[in-house]
Amino acid sequence: MSLPTTTLCSLSDVKDELGISVTTYDTRIERIIQSINALIDSYCGRVLYYGTGIAESVSGFGGTRIVLSRTPIVSITSITMDGLALTATDYEIEDAASGFVSRLSGWPWSAQCSDNIAGDPTGGTEEREIDVVYVGGYVTAAQVVAPLVRTLPYDLEDAAIQLAADRYRNPSSRIASERLLSASVSYRDADIPPEVRSVLDRYKRFVQA
Repeated sequence: MSLPTTTLCSLSDVKDELGISVTTYDTRIERIIQSINALIDSYCGRVLYYGTGIAESVSGFGGTRIVLSRTPIVSITSITMDGLALTATDYEIEDAASGFVSRLSGWPWSAQCSDNIAGDPTGGTEEREIDVVYVGGYVTAAQVVAPLVRTLPYDLEDAAIQLAADRYRNPSSRIASERLLSASVSYRDADIPPEVRSVLDRYKRFVQA
């Protein structure tokens, strides 16, 4: 098995933490790393690694801001509404880390209209009518190829290393499900050690448009 470049920590990092130098357990450790990578994304409510050509449809709430999920935003390729592409001068990245994209003239409220006489929009029924293609996320150590530079926070990488090492040392007490034929293992969020949870909480996604 070979780890994808999108994992938050490397096989060698976890082996160093565990004090393991042999290759005997590499497959098991790599499986754990991929599993905890998915767990961290799930816990944080976001995909953390860097990606290009990310296509995302978002809702408008009638304000000047929309929110993208893959942060930090690096650049925006295009934004389309009702089949029409906006010009790059029509919007700007307001806060790359938070995923905020602002538009001075505002974003349309994409809520469905109610059945009353006034036909007022109904909050909570917003449809994803704004299509955005962009580049975003943290560049992991394994993704660094010129001109990319690493942007993954070191505390987040260390949290992934600690969590993977913890899963290796104490596998059975935290396994929520296991599928033998595909060697797939998943874990319970509640069993993330407090010291790791305190780090991950800094990167949890709380969407507020």
